[in-house]
Amino acid sequence: MEKMKNISGWLYSYWPCALPFLAAYSLMFIFLFVYPLTLPVFLIWLCIPVYFIHEFEEYVYPGGFDDYTNRLLQRHSGLDDDECVLTPRAAYWINVGIIWFLFPSSAVLSTLYGPGFGVWVAWLTVVNGVLHIFRAVQSREYNPGLAASIVLNLPVGIAAVIVLAGVVPLWIVLLSLLFAVFLMAVMIVYFVARIRHLEKIGNGDLP
Repeated sequence: MEKMKNISGWLYSYWPCALPFLAAYSLMFIFLFVYPLTLPVFLIWLCIPVYFIHEFEEYVYPGGFDDYTNRLLQRHSGLDDDECVLTPRAAYWINVGIIWFLFPSSAVLSTLYGPGFGVWVAWLTVVNGVLHIFRAVQSREYNPGLAASIVLNLPVGIAAVIVLAGVVPLWIVLLSLLFAVFLMAVMIVYFVARIRHLEKIGNGDLP
């Protein structure tokens, strides 16, 4: 049990180290094996390395997304500086669960059964990019992930949405947008729940 805990702790701390390799290998795979397929499927797959690069900027270089997010949430919630809202464990499961697992799964389904399965991937790429840019304009400061959002997320994501909208039914495009927004909303709900949990601990309401 202690060994598993040590392995989990290592993963929570060092998962971002794999990002440059994942980005490079996925790009090689996509241009070798996916590029010859249809353009809609290619653009869905292309969102995967785009997000790996996005995560690299957030967590490796210049990094600091977790610290930035915690400072932001602490400032708005009144939590102390040492109270962590976005924990390494949460960052791991959010990024690995969605980007490393759901993105490739949807890309595979899009390849096998049709691009409708991957429209949400393009939408999430756009939505997250827009949120980074909105936050930068609102605060007039850089946030980790902003450069990738401007250079990669928006151009690739918007191109993918436009192309996909021409080959899949409108209801799938709209439903996929709702699913992407839902995923972002789930993260916000987690942050709110985490803040309330920390407030209860601070107030002595929990044992």
